[in-house]
Amino acid sequence: MGVFGLAQASALMVGPGIGLAISAFFGYPGLFLAAAGTVVASLVCVAAVPKNLRTDPQVSQAHLSQRQSTWSATAIPSVAQFAVSVAYGTIVSFVTVVARDAP
Repeated sequence: MGVFGLAQASALMVGPGIGLAISAFFGYPGLFLAAAGTVVASLVCVAAVPKNLRTDPQVSQAHLSQRQSTWSATAIPSVAQFAVSVAYGTIVSFVTVVARDAP
């Protein structure tokens, strides 16, 4: 949990500066290409994750039901974190524009 929080905070700290530098040197088309390149790189990383996980035949049904209950317990906080992150990311995206246009 701490590593996730650190990664998110550091990305929000470094990302806007990198975005402004890319847009200053290459304009908005370059910024779009950099964002698209990031998406492609993340899709390559996701494609490297194995799709079929081997299960041990010795695993009991109770263990499987515990996994399912863990999933249902984490689904609601995950969706809430996603919604808050999207809203926060949207606001942070426009802070640089507001700061640039401020007198």
